[in-house]
Amino acid sequence: EDDTFKTIGGLKSDTEYFVEIDAETSKGWGERANHSTTVRTQMIVYGAPEGLEATKVTEMNSTVLRVSWQNVTAGNVTAAPRSYIVSYGREGAATSDFKTLPVRESTQVTLTKLTPYTYYR
Repeated sequence: EDDTFKTIGGLKSDTEYFVEIDAETSKGWGERANHSTTVRTQMIVYGAPEGLEATKVTEMNSTVLRVSWQNVTAGNVTAAPRSYIVSYGREGAATSDFKTLPVRESTQVTLTKLTPYTYYR
């Protein structure tokens, strides 16, 4: 086994870490290293949310939709992002006219104050 390499686990994605190496021999610790480095871990890129469903919330009224989706995945690991941004607007509207709604730690949101009998995307 090569003892000049060490894998450090449990690091956060897209985070900067300061790395410095000091050496110990049978005589004790040597002087502090005169060289250190700062490294950034790779950013995990998540796939698009799947299983998007929009259902009318009938117990309220025709101006409310509940939208739900499945957690996204990174590679073969299911991940739970801290937040999503849900964008929505009337069918045919420019995306610059869409409303955005941050959703924290959830895979569903209720959209309110919609226009009755109007298609949204």
